[in-house]
Amino acid sequence: MLRLVKYMILTIIIALFIVTLVISGSCSSDTDSDTEPAKTSFEFTNADTSTTTVQSSTSTTKPEFTCQNCPVLSDSTGTSGLPSDKQFNSIAVIDYNNDKNLDVMLGGTKLYQGDGTGKFTDVTATAFPGGAPNAHGSVWADIDNDGDLDFYAFIRVDSQNKDWTVNVSAQKDTLWINNGGTFTKAADSNFPDLTPLAGKPAYPTSGAGWADFDGDGLVDLAVANNWTTVTSTPTSTENAEVGNVDFLFRNKGGAQFEDKTALTLLSWWKGTYPIKGTSSYPSMEMQQEALNDPLRKAYGLNWADIDNDGDQDLYVSNYRLAANQLFVNAGGTFTEEAKTRKCAGGGTFYSGGVYYGHTIGSAWGDYNNDGFLDLVTCNLSHPGNYQTFSDNTQLYKNDGGTFTEVHESMGIEWRIGHATPCWGDINNDGLLDMYLAVIYYDGIGTPHHYSDLYVNTGTDFGLGNKSLSLPNRNDWTGILADVNNDGLLDLIAGGYDKSNLSIYLNNGGSTVANNNWVKILLHGNGTSTNKSAIGSRITINTSGGKKIVREVNGGFGGGNQAPFIQHIGLGSITGTVDVQINWANGGSQNLTGLEVNKLHEITQ
Repeated sequence: MLRLVKYMILTIIIALFIVTLVISGSCSSDTDSDTEPAKTSFEFTNADTSTTTVQSSTSTTKPEFTCQNCPVLSDSTGTSGLPSDKQFNSIAVIDYNNDKNLDVMLGGTKLYQGDGTGKFTDVTATAFPGGAPNAHGSVWADIDNDGDLDFYAFIRVDSQNKDWTVNVSAQKDTLWINNGGTFTKAADSNFPDLTPLAGKPAYPTSGAGWADFDGDGLVDLAVANNWTTVTSTPTSTENAEVGNVDFLFRNKGGAQFEDKTALTLLSWWKGTYPIKGTSSYPSMEMQQEALNDPLRKAYGLNWADIDNDGDQDLYVSNYRLAANQLFVNAGGTFTEEAKTRKCAGGGTFYSGGVYYGHTIGSAWGDYNNDGFLDLVTCNLSHPGNYQTFSDNTQLYKNDGGTFTEVHESMGIEWRIGHATPCWGDINNDGLLDMYLAVIYYDGIGTPHHYSDLYVNTGTDFGLGNKSLSLPNRNDWTGILADVNNDGLLDLIAGGYDKSNLSIYLNNGGSTVANNNWVKILLHGNGTSTNKSAIGSRITINTSGGKKIVREVNGGFGGGNQAPFIQHIGLGSITGTVDVQINWANGGSQNLTGLEVNKLHEITQ
């Protein structure tokens, strides 16, 4: 009898538990709204032997952020002259004709000339008399130091194609030389080593970036490749994704490049397959290096001087739960130190393996004005099983060359599909804000999310979407740039799948109108410093020992580019500012009395 009573009590307890689960599940059903269900979490052991808490596919509901210093944004896509019915995964905002008005390259195939008022004209046919590029993205720099911007156009081959004119069967990256406003394609012989441009089978390039890594006054090129789908491997006849080597090309002058990939051991993939496009295998040393990490399939890369030692370091964003990589430059040779410096990702032990994130794009910017560049890495974080062990989007505070991950304490919320970030001071208060593009409008996972524009309050980031009336979602990328020359950063967002390109003009507002700004365009001397001044740094000292820093960048994330004109918000600073220029590869200039609310060109 006693046994029967115990059995009945146990049955009742189990029944109550099941009812509780059912009620809980019904309260977290899919809704297409801005309200997110409460967070649950799972605790695993971190690969760095500490403990980490990994969020599930739901997120904490936070109080609505009311921005006290936000501008007014207006959707101006329909009147801009940019295509409102197309989708682009990569955007470059540059000045290709040196008229100081910003132009836009969409994907790697359509060039629009800006008139300085926020209006654009398609000039693809006239700018490319021999035929336009056929590519997904482009990164720009003055590669021959002749005073105008050239570019590298890349195609993603094996990746999902969302750009409307790209013929993926072309399977070839290309280099384009600017001849004073028109472009010609460089010959394959400009890249004589192992490269798609040398007639080898194409690599699925997902991003690229320019920097002078060896200090010779010429910009060099790093190229990130993701995966190739193969129909068989030595151990299986089923389709498989195989990672590819990334490349580092040294500029020898005369637009000629040589392969220097061995200086970095960039993303050699694990296994015993031959290097794609050749019959050779990675060396035993390289294979051993690869065995220390999961397969690495890069989605983007970013150059920056992360330790303020005067040379450019390289961060590689890897997909498919692999650790990201940080190649620290020591006078032209590199050491991979992402784990040592605490910016490789979470590194969570789960079910017998170590997993990181699905990082797509990353970007460097000094959000706390301490003079060191911080890092945001956007991670696509699938719900379900993946979310229990893959990284959320990470924000790494630079503590002087090593990093502390602070996304949660700084208010960065979970999203299923953060894709590519960008930095910019959208309200001119002297603090960098950031735009995080979000993909997956109605496809995978719930809840559906809008792209995020986070406003820097000085202590954390507030989600300014509602305050800014920003309805965008399903964006792959975004760029903050002053396209109408009114001293306020506007937003160009590139669509993904069921969302098209859009442009939002920044109309200021009552509080923003009181903030000032300065723009600075640097020109290197073309000998010790490249003409684009990539890698050079601008510093403005402010009160309380703080400093506003901008570093000229040659492409970031998954093949995007912000303007070479550096836009610096000054807040309440009036009159003039004093500026320090640290040129790439050494040398500095101290300039006093630069008038605010103006563009200043500075030549080394």
